[in-house]
Amino acid sequence: CHDSGNTEYRQFLQRIKDQVNFSKTKIRKKVLTIVASIAAAVIIVVVLWTLTHNKIIFQIIPADKVRIVVNGKPIKTQFNKPGTVASSTMFIGEHKVVIEKEGYEKWQGKANIGFGRKAMVKADLVPRYGNFKVNSQPESSKVYLDGKFIGATPYSSGDVLATAHKINIEAQGYLLYSRDIIIAKGGTIDLGIISLKNLAGLWRGKIGDDASGYNASFNMTIKQSGPRVTLKYYHQPSQGLIYNGEIKGSVSKNEFLAEGNVNCKYLNVFYWTNAQKKVVIKGKISDDWKRIEGTHYVEDLGGHNWWAIHKK
Repeated sequence: CHDSGNTEYRQFLQRIKDQVNFSKTKIRKKVLTIVASIAAAVIIVVVLWTLTHNKIIFQIIPADKVRIVVNGKPIKTQFNKPGTVASSTMFIGEHKVVIEKEGYEKWQGKANIGFGRKAMVKADLVPRYGNFKVNSQPESSKVYLDGKFIGATPYSSGDVLATAHKINIEAQGYLLYSRDIIIAKGGTIDLGIISLKNLAGLWRGKIGDDASGYNASFNMTIKQSGPRVTLKYYHQPSQGLIYNGEIKGSVSKNEFLAEGNVNCKYLNVFYWTNAQKKVVIKGKISDDWKRIEGTHYVEDLGGHNWWAIHKK
């Protein structure tokens, strides 16, 4: 009787174990089914998204500094290789495209992104042209357009992109002339005759300062031809000492140099005596060419700082 009871108990436990194992197997299958379903759904979503989204590839000539508008909104682009620009990812379908570049006609068209394929857009931008002309005083001055030498005055350009440009006119010994211009499509800008600024005219200033114990006014009248200058020089350190005469020099960009012998007239007790003395004047010209300052040397007097302002 005791053994029969144990047998029934063991059979009962076995049935419980079998039911638990069956339930585990069933749950495991359900979990695997759910995981597989989720994975399949994710794969389907990814595949569908990939097939329904793609990029527009633009082949633009010229491609630098272009503005691309798709469906009325500017888009961010990235350069794949020279002349080729790629958009960000977009939904399939037809897209309205506008390409803009300063100095060029606006390009308009459409891009069709297909199921699983990119859209290709080829755009050869058509330039808009205008021109300009300019002369200068002195003539034969160098003309630069956006930093590039293009000829000498008097100058008439050929076709120039209808956009903003910088014009520089340069002549040795003269202040660089610079101007921003905007050339319109089909238009001609006449800049007229540009009189380049030089150093010609009356200059007044001082040599030395109170701290050095030497402080004398002086003036000079400059005549200029290209980089060459001639100075009529007058300097009176004291009542009994006068320097005057004519010396020659040169101008190189903002550097000024003149030297030569001038007449030194000095009072020798009861009478005036004349002698030739060497003068060397070096200076830096201000950016607006209205002031020069530097070092001034006179034989027997030595060197001192000096400055002068253009009085015209």
